[in-house]
Amino acid sequence: MMGAEVALVGRGEELAVLTDALAEGVTGRARVVLLRGEAGIGKTRLLTEALARHTAGAAMAPVVATGQCVDLGTIGAPFAPVRRLLHELGQAVGETDLRRAAGSPAVLATLATLVPELRTDEPVPPGSGDYVAEAVERVIEALSQDHHLVLVIEDLHWADAATLALLRTFASTLRGRHLTLIGSYRGEDLGRGHPLRSVLVELERNRAVTTVELTRLDADGVADQASRLLGREVGPEEAARLVARSEGVPFFVEELVRLGDAPLPSTLRDVVLARVDGLDANPRAVVDVLAVGGVFVAHDVLAAAAQGRPLDLDAGLASAVWAGVIQPEGDGYAFRHALIQEAVYDELLSGQRLALHRAYATVLQARVDGGDAGPAVEAAAHWVAARDDEAAFRATAVALRQARRALAVPTEAQCGERLLALWDKVAPTTRVSAGEFMALAARTVNVIRISGEVRRAMRLAEEVLAREGLTTVDRARMELELGLAQVGVQGTEAGLRHVREAERLVAGLDEPDAMRVRSEALALLGATAVTPRRRPPRRARLRG
Repeated sequence: MMGAEVALVGRGEELAVLTDALAEGVTGRARVVLLRGEAGIGKTRLLTEALARHTAGAAMAPVVATGQCVDLGTIGAPFAPVRRLLHELGQAVGETDLRRAAGSPAVLATLATLVPELRTDEPVPPGSGDYVAEAVERVIEALSQDHHLVLVIEDLHWADAATLALLRTFASTLRGRHLTLIGSYRGEDLGRGHPLRSVLVELERNRAVTTVELTRLDADGVADQASRLLGREVGPEEAARLVARSEGVPFFVEELVRLGDAPLPSTLRDVVLARVDGLDANPRAVVDVLAVGGVFVAHDVLAAAAQGRPLDLDAGLASAVWAGVIQPEGDGYAFRHALIQEAVYDELLSGQRLALHRAYATVLQARVDGGDAGPAVEAAAHWVAARDDEAAFRATAVALRQARRALAVPTEAQCGERLLALWDKVAPTTRVSAGEFMALAARTVNVIRISGEVRRAMRLAEEVLAREGLTTVDRARMELELGLAQVGVQGTEAGLRHVREAERLVAGLDEPDAMRVRSEALALLGATAVTPRRRPPRRARLRG
């Protein structure tokens, strides 16, 4: 989200990299720039300045489309920022041109799973998430022939798995004539095992990809920023206090300067909350409700979640905007910075959070129950935060079906994992919405494996095998899945031991499921016997 204009200092080299990449997009060389830096370091501000400078003198005016990743916990709505990005592209070039760029009814039907405005009578072609990536690539390649496309995906550390898979493919091939792709992420949020890490490793091998690291300002940079904000020279003592309190983070410098003559807060957390603490009771209550909804909340969702609470929503929003805590954005409101939202959320008492998460979940669930599966992932995330396992299970089951329709294989895998984790915590009547346990478990292991997360697939298969009460056929089915996953990590022979065990377990059984498992096991054993140096063929079609 593009923030308010603030002084930009100490970023000359970083600005040059961005403006050069934008200029090369005009000349026909596609580029990817990744902005890495901690929260508040000025990634969005740098991007805003680079776009403004480029646009002012560009021979070809850029068409800018932004997709914002949102923190929805372990499972994000599939392709969430891509949906927004395509929607903005459609608004910029016109729906007619966007449809024309699809080039075929099949591609258009696939895009319609992401952008409802592009609905067509053509059925969605069978396939996987790879086909979605191909459809998006085709449209962008076609549009970039006549437009300089600047595609921005912000906060990649919150990106859903389907978006990351698409980014990996798209940024590697980078088809397009006039194209600049820019992504931003918080480096400090990429802990061990974070899904973005493996994507970055692949992207950084590509010479068309440049990573720009934004570091904290030094003492001179802090003094320069403060002087520009205040319109006067900052004295040495004042500058020293700002450096000590802000630790060189531009956002904190700005907040401290705006406090004026008030005493400087002792901690950075106090800096972030300074404006919020200055609000009266009503706008503060409105901000609390907004914080549980996320960094951005659509006005209609916010109004519905706040319904019945003793507050004046419109007056509270106006006061919070005037105080610089939030800002209008599109059809809703966003915190001026994600750090403010996080700090306000952390200040809430446990009971307040639970009640507000339940309010949001109820609003979104009503839409899901009304036939709109789009908010299912977000509804499920709020139900989980509200500690309602039954409702979380049902919403996740809807999200799973939506992910399958959208060919979002990574999101389907995450939904499957959540359903399996909740399975023993919900009533049998609730489980019906997700089908039969072993069918769900086998398919989930399968989709995790074909997504490339073979160790994760192995762990899940082993967890399922450790359950009590599995039938012989169920055990054989999971041994087969474990064997297929293990081939990718420990080699063919290690995996085939599990395939042989699967065949042994069902040998002599004549029920259809047993015969199906045995047939597949024998086929894999036969294939490796003929070509022992090759891995068993990966099954292209998802089973379930």
